[in-house]
Amino acid sequence: MAYSLAELKAAAPNDFLKGVMDFFIEETQLMRKLKWVTVAGLTANVTYTEDRGVAGFYGINEEIVPNEIHPKTLAHSVLELVGEVEIPRLAKKGFSQESILEMNTRNETRRMGEVYEEGMFYGTGQGQSLAGLHAHANGGFMQEIHLASSGTPGACSLLRLNQAIQMMRGKAQVICMSLNTYLYFNALLQEKGSYTTDRDEFGQLVTMYQGLPVMALPVLSEKETNDSTTERYNGIGAAGAASSIWVLNLRTSDGVFGIQNGGMTTDHFDKIERKVGEKVRLVWDCGLAIYPKWCGVRIDGVDPVGQWTLAGAADAADAGETET
Repeated sequence: MAYSLAELKAAAPNDFLKGVMDFFIEETQLMRKLKWVTVAGLTANVTYTEDRGVAGFYGINEEIVPNEIHPKTLAHSVLELVGEVEIPRLAKKGFSQESILEMNTRNETRRMGEVYEEGMFYGTGQGQSLAGLHAHANGGFMQEIHLASSGTPGACSLLRLNQAIQMMRGKAQVICMSLNTYLYFNALLQEKGSYTTDRDEFGQLVTMYQGLPVMALPVLSEKETNDSTTERYNGIGAAGAASSIWVLNLRTSDGVFGIQNGGMTTDHFDKIERKVGEKVRLVWDCGLAIYPKWCGVRIDGVDPVGQWTLAGAADAADAGETET
């Protein structure tokens, strides 16, 4: 079974964990939209097939031979996502200990969410790191559109974004982009009279495009660096000047989803070394899994401060030629 963060909250064993899950829901845009699947052990093996069955025309009385199915397996490690909430013994003036606990828990939950979302996009899968979406795209498990030309990022266009949505064949559920990319995207929609919004569950305005919510994620870097051979922008560096746009399918059947080994747990420490107070440690064994290749489309090599167009000259000339 797959669960949302809200459903995980309902299943939490105590009120404190229910409050922590509430903070996750409020503070993490993308995590709260993911579905979470519980797995046993430290690794979840996600199996998918390129060929899903028999296809073709057959003659009368001809024996139908099933196509050979070649399964491929991706292994995803489950890592410990840990946060610590310190509770001072003496409440500060004007604050109760309960208020301090709530503030510190919210701040720690926000940090944990940032760690997960950063790993979700930029994790290399090496050591203590998730195998992130960039790593999966570089491995050929996602569809791609490259905007870079000779290592120079290019401004995106609605034509390219529409192309990415079309490549998903009706499976797209959300669009994610960096903060500046989002601002320039909204500016074009407002200029063309196509700017539409909706309210999320917290009453916040969300830009909608072709029926899909568009998320501005602070975790998406605008300093992505490219590989000189492939021109793919997959690292982060001081000299980087690009970002990526993601059109994602968040279904567990054929998309991107979270995995966990059990639920979140807490450890309580009555005393803290070198301090007078208590501490609560939050531990969540979690990871990320995907089903290629309809899980998403990456548009990389995006100039985050480039002016969006309806269809740039280059786009109009070679639309579709750079997709992989």
